[in-house]
Amino acid sequence: MVEMGMGVSFTPQLSLLREALPKTVQLKITNPVCKRKIGIAWNEDQYLTRAANEFKEFTIQFFEQATATYYDGSS
Repeated sequence: MVEMGMGVSFTPQLSLLREALPKTVQLKITNPVCKRKIGIAWNEDQYLTRAANEFKEFTIQFFEQATATYYDGSS
């Protein structure tokens, strides 16, 4: 509905794909400060497969870079 000009959405910036939504206009909400936390957890006493370790490391690096890119390092 938003892309068709018939709606409004509150969507985290990280979730928007600019190329996929060319007609969508993004407005930054500055007051109140809007935040969300994303977490990942694992049991350090349990064995993690190579795939699980790679996924964990990829996810951590992705969000470290994404927060620096999208939020100017201020999260």
